[in-house]
Amino acid sequence: MLDDPMRPNVSQLSPGQSNARRSSPREPGPRPANRRQNLLDAAARLFARQGFHAASMRDIARAAGMLPGSLYYHFASKDALLLAVYGEGVRRIAARVDGAVAGAVTPWARLEAACVAHGETLLDGGDYAQVVIRVRPEDCAAMAARLADGLDGVPGAALRHPVEANEVFVSLPEPVIAGLLDDGFQFYRWEREGATLLRLVTAFNTRAEDVDAFAASARRHAGAAAARQGT
Repeated sequence: MLDDPMRPNVSQLSPGQSNARRSSPREPGPRPANRRQNLLDAAARLFARQGFHAASMRDIARAAGMLPGSLYYHFASKDALLLAVYGEGVRRIAARVDGAVAGAVTPWARLEAACVAHGETLLDGGDYAQVVIRVRPEDCAAMAARLADGLDGVPGAALRHPVEANEVFVSLPEPVIAGLLDDGFQFYRWEREGATLLRLVTAFNTRAEDVDAFAASARRHAGAAAARQGT
């Protein structure tokens, strides 16, 4: 999100106005960037302590010291706010890892320093770290189940593990995998159980249309591969 545009200082009088009309000086409010950071801090604290669904936008606005309507000037929805909190949490983890590896010389020392810094950041009890670790809206599981249903029946597709939480493990033919990559989809190959096994992960902001588009792409490429084999 872009920071708020700077507003003109309307407390100053134009040269032609009388000093008798001058209002008493007020302390300037927090700068827009600071307001956004205060909002992220408040959201991280409530998400970590109450959970995503229990923390209302009104509660977050109150904790940040702003009116509920002002919150929507920065973020269009609670999902968008959670995404920003996640991003800030990941940024803090990455910054700590980068700082830890800066002084390491050998590859092994850099790996060891990165692992220690990453683990310490996640376990330090901070609000952002707790959100990254623990906050998982139920929509993640719903989208994973929808994805598994969409892939069911795709020629050559095979679910290798029961769908749990937000992960789907599915084996797909190599031409289908190549087609999905060409279409711009990103995923992990779970090569410890075979090169064609994919680990598909849904997130709190995964949309139904994204899931359906992935399944439709897989069906289309599977059909194209079958047609090529038949000619």
